[in-house]
Amino acid sequence: MTRFASLGSSNTGDYAAAGKAVADSAAKTFAIQRKSGPDYGGLSQVAMKTNSEEKIAAIKASAKVTKAGINAYEGVTKTGHRVAVFNKKNEIALKQRKAGGLAAIGKIAGAGFLAATDNTKGRERPKADYSSINDGYKAKRDALLSDFDNRDTSSTTVSPTKKVDGGGTSSQGTASQGAGNIKPSETGQAYMKKLTESGMSKSQAAALVGHLKVESDNFQADTEYAPNAYGTRGRGHLQWTDTGNSGGRRTNFEAYAKKNNLSPTSFEANSGFLLSEMNGNHGNHWTNGGSMAGFLQTQNINDASSYLQSNFIRPGVPHTERRLQGAQSAFDAFQ
Repeated sequence: MTRFASLGSSNTGDYAAAGKAVADSAAKTFAIQRKSGPDYGGLSQVAMKTNSEEKIAAIKASAKVTKAGINAYEGVTKTGHRVAVFNKKNEIALKQRKAGGLAAIGKIAGAGFLAATDNTKGRERPKADYSSINDGYKAKRDALLSDFDNRDTSSTTVSPTKKVDGGGTSSQGTASQGAGNIKPSETGQAYMKKLTESGMSKSQAAALVGHLKVESDNFQADTEYAPNAYGTRGRGHLQWTDTGNSGGRRTNFEAYAKKNNLSPTSFEANSGFLLSEMNGNHGNHWTNGGSMAGFLQTQNINDASSYLQSNFIRPGVPHTERRLQGAQSAFDAFQ
């Protein structure tokens, strides 16, 4: 107690003064430090700004490099295209020059040949004037019309411009105006309907129609276009043929049409006689052991067409592929 009591003397003021002096000194030191020391806040802001500017500069530099690369690539590509076009033009020009050279050589050779050859013999000198050409055309036309008017038109036939490939030889001759009231283009489907109703399968009917198409020039020919190997002409959709003066299948067909009061060009006469003959009502015209019953056993178009061709149709000119194509067409169109 006596030790601390003694502090209450004048020494107490000295300690207080010393403490104040220390505090004042620290405050002055801090103030001096703030004035004379680095501005860390400012430095931090400067550093952040600098870093941002460096990044922006780097991005811009990268973009410039990329753009420069793209421009360089485009330049190379365009140059390549120009070179390719240039080369192609040169190639075309070279070919044209070659063609021109060959043409020139051809003209020279042709001129030489004409100069060395008299090619006017037996030929009429061409006329360049329009009047002469037109008069020549009219004369030929009038001659053709006169020839046509003088032909025998008493029958039901007209002159064709097509040929038949069935039964024997073929050339120009007579053809039917159509199968009765049925157009030639519709006759195949009329046969499909009638033949299937008579008991044939769809494939068997189609095979028979394929043969009829070829034999009759797609149902346009009534009479064979030229005499066949027997010196006669077949008639009807199957081009039924007499093999001599004593008659034969054509005679039977025409007699059937007359007996039933039908025109030989009608669908009814042709389809009716066809089924009647196939069933043996006008003599047996199946060969090689074939028969209607055997034909009805066939299972597909190919077999049915082959059976008919070998045993019943027996064409002089086969045209097997055309017969099969006609059969398939009839099969596909029939509903």
